[in-house]
Amino acid sequence: LGNVGDLDPLFQSAEYYLQMWEKSLVAAATIPPAPDDDNVAPTVTATPASPANGNGWHKDPGFFVKFDAQDNPGGAGVKGVFVFVVGPNNPPFDLRRSDEATLDVTVNEGKSQLFYTAADLNGNVNELQTIDVWLDTTPPTIDGTASPPPANPAASPPWNKEDVTVAFACSDALSGVASCPTPVVVSIEGAGLSVTAYAFDLAGNRTLSRTLMTSFA
Repeated sequence: LGNVGDLDPLFQSAEYYLQMWEKSLVAAATIPPAPDDDNVAPTVTATPASPANGNGWHKDPGFFVKFDAQDNPGGAGVKGVFVFVVGPNNPPFDLRRSDEATLDVTVNEGKSQLFYTAADLNGNVNELQTIDVWLDTTPPTIDGTASPPPANPAASPPWNKEDVTVAFACSDALSGVASCPTPVVVSIEGAGLSVTAYAFDLAGNRTLSRTLMTSFA
């Protein structure tokens, strides 16, 4: 598992669990009529349903990783694909398995690490491999605040007598804020004016803010 054991107790327990799991795979594998000299484990590939962006994040709802196993020519055949999902937003000991040669795995939002392997019917188990998956499908939040407040807030509609500055505050709990609009100064006259702005997170999600305000007469 590389340096997984150097991380935190969750990952350390995962390392122990995976070691026990790999041993059980070998013990549980049945031997069909196959060449006695088949000691080659299947190969496994992990393919994300869509590529990550330049920041390493995925944002597509329903995102999954497809795992495909293939045994060597003349081998016993694939017994199954096994994936162990580790991440702060996933259940502990989140083990997925398939009794076929393919398996699609979804993850919760956040940063997850997927450990995967495959076994053949002769008891050969591929070495554990890992793939990191960062998923954020939730847009950031953005709030706009206009100042100064209207000179006569009780009026309908209220009016300002001077230029209005709209400032924005943005936040994102998963991938983080990539861009937040700079303050906008409104100096045109009129009633029921609004300022539209967008916030983006590092996964590429976008949020719209429409701040209603008035200008001076």
